[in-house]
Amino acid sequence: MQVGFASVQTQLISLACSENDFEYAKRMGNALLQSGREKQHWPTMSRALQALATIARQQQEENGERSYLEQALAIIPETESLPRSNMLRSLGGVAARLTDYSAARDYYAQSLVICQESGDLAHEAWTYHGLADVAHREGDETEAIVWERRALRLFELCGEMWSMTGSLHAVARLTLDSIGKTEQTAFLWNAYERLAQESDHPISPEQREELDVAFAALETALGSQAFDSVRKRCAGMRWREIVQSVYSDQNPIV
Repeated sequence: MQVGFASVQTQLISLACSENDFEYAKRMGNALLQSGREKQHWPTMSRALQALATIARQQQEENGERSYLEQALAIIPETESLPRSNMLRSLGGVAARLTDYSAARDYYAQSLVICQESGDLAHEAWTYHGLADVAHREGDETEAIVWERRALRLFELCGEMWSMTGSLHAVARLTLDSIGKTEQTAFLWNAYERLAQESDHPISPEQREELDVAFAALETALGSQAFDSVRKRCAGMRWREIVQSVYSDQNPIV
């Protein structure tokens, strides 16, 4: 009953946030937190604190968001590996946005240990994705690509097409930033487009625009003949071959 009540309350909080009624959302979040405390029910308290963290983030109060998430982490039992791993990963993202990169890496490292011990490949992949974001923010594109390729490999093992597409997109962007407009970069952008087409999620107008801009720049840099050759090579490969070629140690990007 408590879990169902908490679910309804968090949905109402989300609705209030979507209408920018943050004061009402905060009151509901604090009321839910108090209810969880009275019943000594950590999942309800955790859900309330996460809702309050989301409100803080939407109001661009990232220090407040971090504080709520730290409180949530503190009440999750050590035996609850998945909730703890997810909370640590959320904290890693907040710390990275606050440029506290040392803390971000520490949060992600703790999350990674839990994922590896529990054999949770999907969440391990998302942790690598977070580490790639930290490295990118620190200006180390080479390290970021290493982490993102690890994420891509695990997403492929899990069969998560949407996640693979996002990870490949990140590798393409990072490679363009790090080594510039090369045939290798052109292959990655074509691979991203191909995987996006294979997935159940259609390419959005924003993604299409980004692809078109990248393709135009790469074709100008490489020449039409070389660029078309890359497109034909990618078109002749199965999507799984494309993904495996990107994360394979035999085909390093940098």
